[in-house]
Amino acid sequence: MMSIYVDETGMRKGDVLFLRLNKSEGNFHEAWRYFAFTRSLSVTHTLASRWYGRTDAPPDSPPCGFRGEHCTEAGSVVTLVLAIVCPIAILLMVAGASAVRWYLNRRKEHLSLWWCIDGRSFDPDSDHVKFVATGTPTNDEVLRQDILTKCQYKIRMYNGEAVWAEAIFPPVSLDAIRRNKQMLRCLAAIKHLHSPNVGVFHGIVTSSTYSYLVWEFGVHASLRMLLDTSYNSTSGDLLVSLIWDVLEGMDYIHSQELHYHGVPSSLTCMIDKRFCLQICGYGSARMLCLTTGRNIESEEDVTQLWMAPEMLADRRHIGSKAADAFSTALVILEIFTRSTPMDVILESESSCTHAIENLLTLRGPRIPIGYEVPKVLHDILNDCVSPHIRERPPLRHLMQKIEHLFPKKGFLDKILSRLQKYSEELEMKVAAQTQELFDEQLKVDTLLKQMIPPEFVNKLRNKEPVLTEAFDCVTLMFSDMPEFGGIVTKSSPLQLIFLLNSVYSTIDQLLESFDVYKVETINDSYMVVSGLPQRNGDQHVVEISRMALSLIEIRLVSPVDGAPLHLRIGIHSGPCVAGIVGIRTPRYCLFGDTINVASRMETNGEASRIHVSPSVKELLTVVGGFVLQSRGKITIKGKGEMETYWLLGRQSDHSTH
Repeated sequence: MMSIYVDETGMRKGDVLFLRLNKSEGNFHEAWRYFAFTRSLSVTHTLASRWYGRTDAPPDSPPCGFRGEHCTEAGSVVTLVLAIVCPIAILLMVAGASAVRWYLNRRKEHLSLWWCIDGRSFDPDSDHVKFVATGTPTNDEVLRQDILTKCQYKIRMYNGEAVWAEAIFPPVSLDAIRRNKQMLRCLAAIKHLHSPNVGVFHGIVTSSTYSYLVWEFGVHASLRMLLDTSYNSTSGDLLVSLIWDVLEGMDYIHSQELHYHGVPSSLTCMIDKRFCLQICGYGSARMLCLTTGRNIESEEDVTQLWMAPEMLADRRHIGSKAADAFSTALVILEIFTRSTPMDVILESESSCTHAIENLLTLRGPRIPIGYEVPKVLHDILNDCVSPHIRERPPLRHLMQKIEHLFPKKGFLDKILSRLQKYSEELEMKVAAQTQELFDEQLKVDTLLKQMIPPEFVNKLRNKEPVLTEAFDCVTLMFSDMPEFGGIVTKSSPLQLIFLLNSVYSTIDQLLESFDVYKVETINDSYMVVSGLPQRNGDQHVVEISRMALSLIEIRLVSPVDGAPLHLRIGIHSGPCVAGIVGIRTPRYCLFGDTINVASRMETNGEASRIHVSPSVKELLTVVGGFVLQSRGKITIKGKGEMETYWLLGRQSDHSTH
């Protein structure tokens, strides 16, 4: 029986019964009762003392209390420790993973063969070098040889392009490079150089007979070539830009915690197609030292002219930032003075050899600092080329001095300046090529006008149709040499060609004095016409007659045997048709019976005489001034009997006699 009552707040409350399972009987029994009014708990059955799985009753409250009030201090310490230790552990894990990844990448990079050049794409023979640059006209053989000589034949071909190559002698194998950790570290440092003023290092080509270090080669060749070939036409802005390119390229290499590891010179400073200077050959001294024990390719290497004294004294010296300042100052002096170190003629082997022999004994700057160098730079450049390392200022100090004298241009200004220079050179080349094309076109036109009437040349060039014309009356002349048949039997082909060329050249020169047109020559036969293609009224018969009389007066001698030659001339006047025949080898041809009759006049004539037809006699009688003599009637093939005449000369000549 349960009791229920109402407390002081008006809430109904009652006793609470706690039941427990009796495992032996399989039913529930009351084990405890809670009296709400007295707020007490009493045991009502023996089941209350049974604890399945343990011997004692559970505690009245948890160890830390129902709200954790007994464990507050211990929990805060654990939380604080976890809050500190976990982030540190995470950071250490991330740092360790990054270090492992960096190490693996570096090892992979060292073991990679990015620098290995396939020997099949590299040509070690400098005689096969071909320049396909768009700037300097290097297709000319003379200029090509000049470039190879100035660059000490260090230009080779790689993938069809000219490259700068430093020979490794004796040759080194691929495995030897892979086992050389210092060499791999040097290659890895070079690989990470990326700057518009630093040229591309292509890699190393190795074989059993040769090994080369290979860099790109500028399309405008080297700075030395630019100073030698086009210095006077080079604008001041471009020269200042080139100076800054040299300084910025070297400054970038130094900013990578490196130095040049070689000998920067005007030969290793390449000019690309945008007239931007790029420094090549970097790392050559170190790599040569690691493979051959020397910092240069050979004892005759002309790059020694730019080498700092300490590198000259020690062939294993791979350079330093102070040595870079020395060489860079020499390059800047070259731009100002245009002269090479010690005024060496790079094309002269003896000049280079003599200069290299005197390098160790030379005191003072290798390039005299004269009036070309501004006074502001005089002292600083003197210090840069000092033989004492401690006296040379840092490269940054030199840049600051030059910036005061030549303010550094912005990127856009440099691009515009180079574009202007490039456009000027392009215009000059276009003008030169246009003039060359015009000259060649003039030669072609002159030749065409000698083969075809000048008025038809432009029509044929423009693919316009050339109409055939009919002429009412023209005068034709045929001439030949009666002795030619005998000369053919006793002369060689070359002698015949020489003979005909001599005779025809003499007649051709005479044509310019008369209004006539040379139609063609066949063997010893020479065909001339007047009255076409330009009509000249009745003057055509006069022009041909005058020319025939002039030809008869010419004394011709055979160049084969010295025997005299005689012309046999025939003239006829009449109508004909003329026009251009053919497409591949067009010719101006004449058609009609007039041509046949004129040919018959020539074949039925006599040596050193002018045989004319009746139509010519009639026209000359109307014109007057000529002396003709009747030959009588003769048989003309295809015409029957015809009375013909001899043209003897002009009336003025005969009246004088």
